[in-house]
Amino acid sequence: MPHSKTIRYAKTALFTTLLALLAVLASAQQMTFAPSALVDQSHDFKFVVSHFAGALNQTGFRVVDSYADFPPQNLNSFNLLVLHQDNTSIPWDAASTQAVDAFLRQGGGVLVFDDNGYRNPASPPNPINQILEKYGLHVTRRWEKVPLYVHSASSWGQGFYITQFIRRSSVIISTDPQHYKLHPVITDPAGRCVMGWVNVGNGRLLVTGEMMMMDRTPTAVHDMFAVKLLNDTVTNSKVNAVWTNITSWLATGSTTPIYKPKVLPAHTSAYPVNFAANGKLRVYYTLPLRTRALFILAKFSKIYKLLQNMYHCHPVQLTLMTLATDGGAWTSTPRIALGALADNTTLQGFMLWEMTNAWPLPQPPSWVEGWTSFTHTLLSSTLRLQGQRVKSMPFTEQELTIHADDPTNLKINIAKRDLEGKLGRSVTGHRWNYLKTIKIGLLLDHLYRRYGVQLFRRLIHIHHAIYSAETTTDNNIPISLRSYTIPSFSEYVREWSLAAGRNMSHYFHRWGATFSPPNLPAANAQIKALGDSLVLKDKQMIREDKNAKQVYEANRQQLSNSSWINSISLKHNFLGDVPASDWIENLQNPPARLAYLAVHSGVDEHGFLVIHPKTPDTPCVMAVTEKVPAAGKPLLVVEGMLRKNGSPVTMRIYIDSQEVWHRNLHTPLTPFYATINLDSWLGKSIRVRVENDSNGNWGFREVLIHCIGVINNNHKKQTAPVHH
Repeated sequence: MPHSKTIRYAKTALFTTLLALLAVLASAQQMTFAPSALVDQSHDFKFVVSHFAGALNQTGFRVVDSYADFPPQNLNSFNLLVLHQDNTSIPWDAASTQAVDAFLRQGGGVLVFDDNGYRNPASPPNPINQILEKYGLHVTRRWEKVPLYVHSASSWGQGFYITQFIRRSSVIISTDPQHYKLHPVITDPAGRCVMGWVNVGNGRLLVTGEMMMMDRTPTAVHDMFAVKLLNDTVTNSKVNAVWTNITSWLATGSTTPIYKPKVLPAHTSAYPVNFAANGKLRVYYTLPLRTRALFILAKFSKIYKLLQNMYHCHPVQLTLMTLATDGGAWTSTPRIALGALADNTTLQGFMLWEMTNAWPLPQPPSWVEGWTSFTHTLLSSTLRLQGQRVKSMPFTEQELTIHADDPTNLKINIAKRDLEGKLGRSVTGHRWNYLKTIKIGLLLDHLYRRYGVQLFRRLIHIHHAIYSAETTTDNNIPISLRSYTIPSFSEYVREWSLAAGRNMSHYFHRWGATFSPPNLPAANAQIKALGDSLVLKDKQMIREDKNAKQVYEANRQQLSNSSWINSISLKHNFLGDVPASDWIENLQNPPARLAYLAVHSGVDEHGFLVIHPKTPDTPCVMAVTEKVPAAGKPLLVVEGMLRKNGSPVTMRIYIDSQEVWHRNLHTPLTPFYATINLDSWLGKSIRVRVENDSNGNWGFREVLIHCIGVINNNHKKQTAPVHH
């Protein structure tokens, strides 16, 4: 395309664009298998790459987002390999380059995203050249912004054109055209290749010099790449269609979109296997980041104790992991991933921020990272930290920032989940949801200065009491409160009111929150009394759960010899009703049956019985008949946990027709222990029934039951008797 014509396209400045892969090869029949893609995050982590991996999965790929050392042993089991590198200097060793080369020559597709244009001009060349140089390719930085054009000589670009100046993309240089012919797809005004591909053996290598080509959501504000048809508009579906063609072509040799099943294939993650440990705490790392993992391990205890002393609670056992970046971190409890290449001060700021995210602090759906903003600002001075973005500003500066955009304190509604696109343009240039996070942190600071940290500790107890056990005898607590871990904002104001001992509705209204009136007694004295009772209830449950765990540990041998599994019955199980013989065989771990049982019955690969409600309104019921000894200190013991990423459920245990225990489980992978004193049933046969109830809600409500049995208690502490 002549440059004189393309300049006016660049001047329209609506979006930047990607290309469409049209028919390079003859169309093949639609694929009936799900190809697999490995997305490497071990050399450089970026959130946009994770989003790209998710989009790959949506188009029908099995995807592994890999944070583990590269290359994996099973690289040949994949069809597509996605590599990228931007701001790290982690090298690609000989094993990596050899593995990529073998993968390509055997017919695999490799997609390389380079972002060298964002590196400082004085920085060394991007290490990803260590992969590319074998094929006569080299990416080099360019500091100036230029318009890009679809290569006119390539049929790949037909029907598409450039509509936006992009940011500083890298240039792909071909140094061995005789053996590896570079096919340009997008070029700059000088005709230099910005996106192109080469054949390598039976496979194909596609390289692009612009990281933001990964973003599949065209947004003018973020100046991302997008696809624009002639005389048409940009849509997400067109962006996805182009990338579907590209990835299908690389992975399968066809431009025909791959077969997309009704149930999408798996999107999983692979994590590092190396770890540094201090007691139960582990920090997992890739080999180049071992030194940074040791630093994280050394600083963890101090930050953990600060948070524990602040809130008098703690999360489940955390697992930390290094990320190959200096600018980011994430939390998916119990895993925390930290940008290990940041300087020491910033890395500790990441730790404080993400560990607060993992802390069990009650918040409604609209309060994303509100507690974290407050805690990070409050404790940063203690740790002498500088945090992320403006999160490290003192509260006084944060108030000035909020006042500029919300002078009446009513514009930013802290009860709403998403404010973007609804309030116009902010004066300070920040996104509205981010400003809301700062505002919530300021509100918590005001409450902290007015009531002290004791208010927060009471709130945590009250929240836990409401959501860990149904308060069926308390008519002041609506049924909806007994089902959800995160309440509505009205229910959240109710919790704050119970903690403060007074109706806090007017206070939250003054901070710009809109919500329906909470269900509270009229008198403040009654509000305080109800709050006090819930605090005491939670403290009692904490003692009971601690004792139950001690009883379980002291009697584990008895439980392993229990004969209860011989008479199990399971009904209304979403995953299928499991014959007792299947579970018994699985507990003995015959390898040949593990995969079958995991798929065809409700037993997982570790021998846990998986119980899931049959429908939103039909609990899964597990029952067993047991004989209670006529003498001694008999106890019924049940142990299990909510599955990883599981949604809240209500677990109930009945003896005959009497409910003897219940909890609302809402923390995945945290074991629960139920011990019920059987003094009232000495010498009798009892029918034990365990229910997993979704309370009318739905989705991922699997509970893993590890053991259940009647034992004679060898632990010195006794559980309270159950009367009937």
